[in-house]
Amino acid sequence: MQVLYPGRCRPGSDRRRAAGRPGRAARALSRTRALYREVCGLLFFRYGVTPTANKLYSLVRKGSMGTPAEVLQAFWQELRGRTRVTIDHPDLPEALKEIAAGPAL
Repeated sequence: MQVLYPGRCRPGSDRRRAAGRPGRAARALSRTRALYREVCGLLFFRYGVTPTANKLYSLVRKGSMGTPAEVLQAFWQELRGRTRVTIDHPDLPEALKEIAAGPAL
């Protein structure tokens, strides 16, 4: 007799399907990452809540716990890159620009 688990197929069947169709597994992973990224943006920009890996996983419940952590790290890196301000001084010599920039570069 085959035992079915709530909300699942037979144990290991997902792995067999993913192994049989690697493109399908990659698309599913891509959609999962996009979903986590969207939830990061909603939490932070719309609701003013700092997203954490645990919060993301509790809301989305897809993938492993490593997935929201990776997406969250990429979210913060992208946000830092977008908000970084660069001030250009075209009239200063290059050596003086490097000294003025200091350890920021």
